[in-house]
Amino acid sequence: MSINLKLILGCMAFALFTIAFAVVSQRAHVDLHSSFAQDLAPRQQSIRDLQDGQRRAALLEAVLSRGAATGPDQALSDADRALVDDAVKDMLASAQAAGGAAVDGKASPMRDTIVNALLRLQATGGDMTLRLALRETAKLTEAFDAATARTSQDLEERQDQFAARLEAASRDEIVFLGATLAGVMALAFFLSRSLVHRVRQATAMIAAMAGGNLARQRTTDSTREFAALHAALETLRTGIVQQSQSQERLLLSQATSFGTTLETHQNQFGAALNNMTQGLCMLDAGLNLIVFNEPFSRLFSNFKLGAPAQEVLADPRFHHFLAPHETGMFVHEMPSGQLLQVKRRGVRGGGLVITFDDVTEQHKTSQRLEHLAGHDALTGLANRRRFRDNLQEALGDKAASGQLAVVYLDLNGFKSINDIFGHLVGDALLQAVGRRLVDIVPLGDGVARLGGDEFAIIQNSGVQPEAAEDLAAAILKAFEIPFEVDGRQVTIGLSMGISVNARGVQDAAATADTVMQNCDLALHDAKVRGSEDSDYRFYAPHLREQLLQRRAMEGDLRHALKRGELELAYQPFVDADRAAVSGFEALLRWRHPVKGMIPPNQFIPIAESIGLITEIGLWALKTACAEAAGWPGDLAISVNLSPVQFKSKTLVDDVTAALRDAGLSPRRLQLEVTESLFIDQAEDVLATLTALRRLGTRISMDDFGTGYSSLGYLTRFPFDKIKIDQSFVRDIDKPESLAVIRAVIGLSHSMKMAVIAEGVETPAQYQLLHREGCREMQGYLFSKPQPASALPTLLMRIPLDWPMLTEETLPARPRRLSLA
Repeated sequence: MSINLKLILGCMAFALFTIAFAVVSQRAHVDLHSSFAQDLAPRQQSIRDLQDGQRRAALLEAVLSRGAATGPDQALSDADRALVDDAVKDMLASAQAAGGAAVDGKASPMRDTIVNALLRLQATGGDMTLRLALRETAKLTEAFDAATARTSQDLEERQDQFAARLEAASRDEIVFLGATLAGVMALAFFLSRSLVHRVRQATAMIAAMAGGNLARQRTTDSTREFAALHAALETLRTGIVQQSQSQERLLLSQATSFGTTLETHQNQFGAALNNMTQGLCMLDAGLNLIVFNEPFSRLFSNFKLGAPAQEVLADPRFHHFLAPHETGMFVHEMPSGQLLQVKRRGVRGGGLVITFDDVTEQHKTSQRLEHLAGHDALTGLANRRRFRDNLQEALGDKAASGQLAVVYLDLNGFKSINDIFGHLVGDALLQAVGRRLVDIVPLGDGVARLGGDEFAIIQNSGVQPEAAEDLAAAILKAFEIPFEVDGRQVTIGLSMGISVNARGVQDAAATADTVMQNCDLALHDAKVRGSEDSDYRFYAPHLREQLLQRRAMEGDLRHALKRGELELAYQPFVDADRAAVSGFEALLRWRHPVKGMIPPNQFIPIAESIGLITEIGLWALKTACAEAAGWPGDLAISVNLSPVQFKSKTLVDDVTAALRDAGLSPRRLQLEVTESLFIDQAEDVLATLTALRRLGTRISMDDFGTGYSSLGYLTRFPFDKIKIDQSFVRDIDKPESLAVIRAVIGLSHSMKMAVIAEGVETPAQYQLLHREGCREMQGYLFSKPQPASALPTLLMRIPLDWPMLTEETLPARPRRLSLA
């Protein structure tokens, strides 16, 4: 019989034993529990019925006791008779039910006695005295108590019998389980006798082969599996024998070719040694030369194998490097100027290996890289890193007296030159600026290019601050002369920020950072005050205070939107032909909890510089669209977009979502952009504007005529509307401003674009604009920006007040600058 069959039969026998045990045990338990449940339920019901009768008898006895207190020998009243009759019926029903539920037991006669007593009491019809009724009721109470106790005792006896039967069944199960385990153990013993002996034989064969006994062993086995195992072991033994023989032949072959291989390796080692770029020599424990290569022989001459190292390395500066068993490196300059990097390494057992590497070119390259690391690649001037190091050194020089000045310079309009003429011209201009600054600055003072179009000067000479002021004046005068760049003359202005500082400071590094920051602040002040004109400013402490205030405003602004401090005001723009409001421009306002209302021209540039304008602009867009959706008719809503928002890749999707969420028609939304939008990445901006116009929105050019290259972009993108800047409207009485207004109106009519004038504050301005052909206007003449709640009243008031608003004879209002 095979092993597989034995195992299968054994498992089947074990399964049959287990199933038989489970079936017998389960059946015995089911029968026992079923029998107990059938016997227990009637007895429990009988107890409940007797307890019910007992409760009713006790209640009747209590009622009759109260009446007997006044006259026990009196006959029962009609009410008492009815009460007794009802109670007897209920107790009779409970007793009969208890008798019907009880199938056997010693309590049955007691229940029959209760029934008979109740029947006799019922037969009297209540014709008895209270004393007699009370006595009979007391007897019934005692009888019910006795019957209930007897029935409970019967139930407990039945439970004890069930426990005894359950214990007997458990003993039978244990016996049957023991028999099952005995059968399984017998089966396991049989299987182990059949398998263990054969496994030991196979183990002995494997141990013999592992011990080196590869002689063939004769074994026979009747089982198919172990016969296959013995055959496999025999195959393994044969393979080991054949492999051993093959290894012996291979070793013999390798031994015969070892001499040839060794010679080949020696030749290869010699070729590798002689083709190294480094010179190499090996010294024995006595520091005598035992190995060298060709590069070494070219570096040193007049030596031979076995010569002492001090004779081979004749230069005495090498001798200190000959300490045995040590590792080290140094650079040695040869008489020819050649630089050698010498490395030594100790050899176990004594001796040295020394290499000589020519690092002359590497040293020159390192010097060039070091120069590049501290200098600007375009102009050759010191870069920001070298400038800061020089400044730190100058500030920490305790031997020097007096003060030094640091000047920051920034070219005005350099980006425009790059955009107009290209980066090659811009780079050439930066080089020319660097050369001119070097010519102006005295010897001993340093010029650096910090990056972009920013330069810096450290002025060590002269008495400060007079010397710095003279230097700034000389630079301004020199920059009045145009630069000759790529065959064209280029004029460019610059702004300068100057900081004067003492020398010999304790913490020069921190002071250098502070000085550079002070120069930045002064430079920013010069650019703000001088606009596009060349100018310079000295650092003053109030500039840092302004910086701190700006930082505080930045922090407040970061939380303004979440705190609900931002709000929108709406200023109407009117149609002069209809004398009615045609729409509103949404204007952002910040109601600061401490500082009150902050004008947009103070916080919007900050929001743009710190990257918050995208989030704030999206909030303003969604809020304005939602508000406009509830306006009557087709009133337009105009929303300003910052150039920073156009850097967001989701701008078109944001506008689409705002229109969809508000349920506003795209034709009612006007998006206002300024000319400065086109300075950076004009092609990307035009693509975004085209996508926005494709949605159905209208695009308006705001502050037209005050920016850069407006006419060129008017031809490349068909704007829907042009807004005349309020600066021209304010000075409309000047011929040049009026000429610009006429040109803009004529240009818009020719290009079929709408035109609107902002900043209209007087009837005279309105009349003049109307005569020139401007039909849409906006300004304080019609209304200041108003909250959304005031718009319904405003829509009704403007048409009614139109004649008074536009009459030229009215007194002119005080001129106020719109914050739009």
